[in-house]
Amino acid sequence: MNVGMFIASYFPDIAGGAEQQCRRLSEELVRQGHSVTILTTRARRDSPPESMENGVRVIRLARVEALLGRRSAPAASSAKRGESASRAPVRPSLASRVAAGVVRRINLWLMLIGMVRVMRRMRSEVDVWHVHVAALTAGWCGYWAKAMGIPVVCKGANLPAFSDEAGIPFRRAMQASRRRLHFIALTPEMKEDLVSSGVAAERIAIIPNGIPLASADPRPDPGAQGVALFVANLTRPVENKAFDVLFEAWSLVHAQRPEARLLVAGAGDPTVWRQYLRERGADSSVRFAGRVSDVDALYCNALMLVLPSRREGISNALLEAQRCGVPAVVSAIPGNTFVVRDGENGLVVPVGDAEALSAGVIRLLEDSALRERMSRAAIARVDAEFRMDSVAKRVVEFYASAGGRSG
Repeated sequence: MNVGMFIASYFPDIAGGAEQQCRRLSEELVRQGHSVTILTTRARRDSPPESMENGVRVIRLARVEALLGRRSAPAASSAKRGESASRAPVRPSLASRVAAGVVRRINLWLMLIGMVRVMRRMRSEVDVWHVHVAALTAGWCGYWAKAMGIPVVCKGANLPAFSDEAGIPFRRAMQASRRRLHFIALTPEMKEDLVSSGVAAERIAIIPNGIPLASADPRPDPGAQGVALFVANLTRPVENKAFDVLFEAWSLVHAQRPEARLLVAGAGDPTVWRQYLRERGADSSVRFAGRVSDVDALYCNALMLVLPSRREGISNALLEAQRCGVPAVVSAIPGNTFVVRDGENGLVVPVGDAEALSAGVIRLLEDSALRERMSRAAIARVDAEFRMDSVAKRVVEFYASAGGRSG
């Protein structure tokens, strides 16, 4: 089958969860004998307009930044839902905000027009288009693909699955077109959300994110040398990743177990969070590692993964940790509880409850037998439900049921 995929940003510009899943799925489809072309945008001049990467063809549509030889800056992180723990956020000047708005609008039109041009050029090659985030641009892709007689499968990456982005042209038409697509829901709750948003239930398949299986054996428990691990990009919204809950909970852990250590892996400026921890006397027990290329090495030395998210699809970090046999303490949101069964391969705590999160961390710190049992259960669950080769086969079956022509 010849699969066209669309994702607004891709490697090397952005390496978030959606981009990782797009990359893993596309490479697995190629391994299984399918042809994959990824259509994305080009935010850096040194990124080639077209390339082959591990058997996957990547076509990049120009953005203003690439045309000017600049790179777009990531959004700044914030503490306490927008307020810094140590300083007030710097508000950009009116001129810079207007300029940024103009650039965003130009980039949007470049992307929309470029999508149609490439889709028309490839209409005889592509059997199905797969859009990786259920933004309004999925409706744009669906409208033109329908005109070309090609089905579109869209993945819901978050809950709620739909967002109503301001400033998008033809919003009503794109919303209507988006509801007519076929959808991959990561969890049963996401399917319910899509149905309540007007998507026909028969157009939805529940297929989780996948992860390549590493080993059938759990790694040795690191014991006193191990750390609690948190993996997330610090530039992501605090409302989603709940950095405030994490560091409040860790302050409570530090007060009871000062020898415990937390390692934070992910890009972004940690200054405000360092100050937050310093004010609570817990900064000496937390290390910010920044962007880490070999994340699996971190999992080998992790006692547990801590994931207090308020909003998440299915976390790649959670799947990676479980694949390596790392038990997790997670918040009770659908994407987390779809992976972690409380008391089996991790612990589930209420969303936003720092005290419950700290209690779960301390419980795993103190109980090596529980960690070892959960480690074995984590690997078994990933093997049974989240292997990328199995996930890719289910996705291809859904492509065919959506009307995609078989290769």
